[in-house]
Amino acid sequence: MSKRRRRLFGKRGTDSLCSMLKRPELDPEVAQSLLETLLALVDPSQDGPSDPDHAASEREAAGLNAARFLGDPAATGALLDLAASEATWTRVLCVQLLAALNAAKPDMASAALLRTEQGLSRLLDRLADRKEEVRNEVLVLLGSLTRGSSNLQAYVAFEDGHSRLLGLAARESGAVRRLARRFTAPGAGAVVPPHRFDVALDAVKIVANVLGGNAITRKLFVQAAEPLRDALAVCDAALQIGKASPRSLELASAGLAVLEALAGVAAGGAGHGAGRSRDGTATAAAAAAAAAATTGSHMGDDGKQGSADGGSAGGHGEEEEEAVDPSTAAANAAADTAVATTIGTEPLLWEGLGRIAFS
Repeated sequence: MSKRRRRLFGKRGTDSLCSMLKRPELDPEVAQSLLETLLALVDPSQDGPSDPDHAASEREAAGLNAARFLGDPAATGALLDLAASEATWTRVLCVQLLAALNAAKPDMASAALLRTEQGLSRLLDRLADRKEEVRNEVLVLLGSLTRGSSNLQAYVAFEDGHSRLLGLAARESGAVRRLARRFTAPGAGAVVPPHRFDVALDAVKIVANVLGGNAITRKLFVQAAEPLRDALAVCDAALQIGKASPRSLELASAGLAVLEALAGVAAGGAGHGAGRSRDGTATAAAAAAAAAATTGSHMGDDGKQGSADGGSAGGHGEEEEEAVDPSTAAANAAADTAVATTIGTEPLLWEGLGRIAFS
């Protein structure tokens, strides 16, 4: 769709398309046509490659159309209603449209989801979609949404999203581990296909987004031991997969980024573990275990030693944070203590963390 058509049709037709989208019991074929048209209006990548000047102009036109859609108070809710449709392709298109709206106008998209009744909750429900195509699109969208919005990070945590995501990651990494055993059997001579790691990696990276630098979400995380077990299970599965796939290191690094956030390790690469070297991964794992061990073994000592270990692992990051914002530093220290207490009272967690650190 050309810039001129995108502008003209968008100005005249976006409101009409939104009105049609809000009609109850839309025919599946009509719904899909509406969604495809809206997607073309807000996503210039649908046009294929173009020169930089043209691409910038198309993004501007798409942004205007996205703003019109997101400015309608009921449009996002109608889109989420359709995301529960029986038609698989309709559900896929709904999530793709939300992703395109977020790419064009991230602040407006976040605000629209938050103001829509149970907006993010309904989106999280799609993680359990029976079709992988829908679930995978939701993972990509959640990764983008949680990358820069502290409000959305907190909402995901309040909706128990971290538990759902890590449970999904643990199941998927376990399935990849079982597959790896077949690939590494004598005479197999193959490696696990790289795409088999995508779901577990996406899920763990979203959790790292949610936890990164957010004391509230970290406290919510440790109210139950199950998410911690799942995080350890992901790391353990990645290590057992080992040489069966080069992506096992990437998965282990992503899992360790979550453990670092929980253990209070102020490593500069937390949340971006996929780019670490093998040595860096082992160092990060040992640091996470050391921080948890020190604080967990002095549970009556206010968790100060664990925070000190975490600060030394990341240079002077904690000192600077405390100087700038003492209340935030205190909240993070309290979260560190809560995490260490949970690990210290869960033998399976401690055993798993130690095994990962010294693998």
